[in-house]
Amino acid sequence: MTDSITDSITNVVEIVVYTVTDVDAGLQASLGIVEESCGISDGILEAQTYQSVKNPEQVVVRVVWSSLEEAERVASWVFEHSPSYKALGEVTKDQMLFDHFREA
Repeated sequence: MTDSITDSITNVVEIVVYTVTDVDAGLQASLGIVEESCGISDGILEAQTYQSVKNPEQVVVRVVWSSLEEAERVASWVFEHSPSYKALGEVTKDQMLFDHFREA
């Protein structure tokens, strides 16, 4: 038995859901963030960006990380240093979700 839920977490899935005002710029910035993150970390195991079929302005980014600690470390860097994150901020209308999940 583990002492806490985080003791048993290995891979974590980061889900980000947001709406953009400029679809092309939003998708380009999203892909840029993932590319920049891969450049500073080998903890990204898989990354996918999705666009809503019915509402093209809505974007979902799914990243599988090797650990929660690595996801949080890279997120901190992205928030402070990423040019793509700054560009995304300029076209983001609403961020609905940014969280980390484990398989249930």
